[in-house]
Amino acid sequence: MRLPFRIEYRYCKVMNAIKVYILLLLLVCSGVGIHAEQSVPFGFRHIGVSDRLPDNYVKNVLVLPDGRIAVRTSVLLSLYDGQNFVNHPLWKVPGHAIGYRSMMPVLYVDARERVWIKEKGMLEAFDLATEKFLDLKGMLPDVDINDFFVDSGRRIWMTDGKHVFFCDDDLGVVQTIDSSPDIYGTLLGLESDGKRCWMVYDTGIMRCYDMKQKRTVRQEVFLKGTTVKLEVQLRDLLPPSFPLRSKDGGRRSQPGNGSTGNTK
Repeated sequence: MRLPFRIEYRYCKVMNAIKVYILLLLLVCSGVGIHAEQSVPFGFRHIGVSDRLPDNYVKNVLVLPDGRIAVRTSVLLSLYDGQNFVNHPLWKVPGHAIGYRSMMPVLYVDARERVWIKEKGMLEAFDLATEKFLDLKGMLPDVDINDFFVDSGRRIWMTDGKHVFFCDDDLGVVQTIDSSPDIYGTLLGLESDGKRCWMVYDTGIMRCYDMKQKRTVRQEVFLKGTTVKLEVQLRDLLPPSFPLRSKDGGRRSQPGNGSTGNTK
């Protein structure tokens, strides 16, 4: 028995819609299946003295550009390639005195494939190409270095407490940023995308400096009044936001494009 035209038309319309939904569902399921097949789960395992780690007291770890892992133990810089550790003693390293006061060392790697070890009162550098520590005498700018940073783009920054210095790969000062401690406080961390530099101070003030305009284009005070610890890290400065992590917990800031605005 043939259905009336209106009923048949509606029936066909409903069936076509169901077919579309089923097709979309199949596509979604197939996509999830393909993604599940291609994704590789993380494998975690303990690496210790049984794997020839020479010291079971690990202070910091850094993944190097060539895939190896740099491990700062109590007295060594150990490079791990997944099978073996190559150890480099630190007790005879020709370091450079700095004003950094945290007990926990920080590891950086710059664009010249140098591993920088920032420790309490001392800065050391290890050349990955020669597998040797560098003598920093005569290499660093003639300033009283209070702290040292390498951003996520592997650019080098230093501060003497009153100024922030942006350096080139040869450690020459390219640009100087005013960082008056009596106004802003002590610089704890910074991050840059090569165009702007965000700096966080222990007073809770966060400043954004435009390197082309050579001036501060934004200042945030959403952390002001809180106790900002020494271990502040800013990472992955990608618009429109980047994470700010401190010992007091994580907060997220949205730099935006203007000179003013709210921080979320």
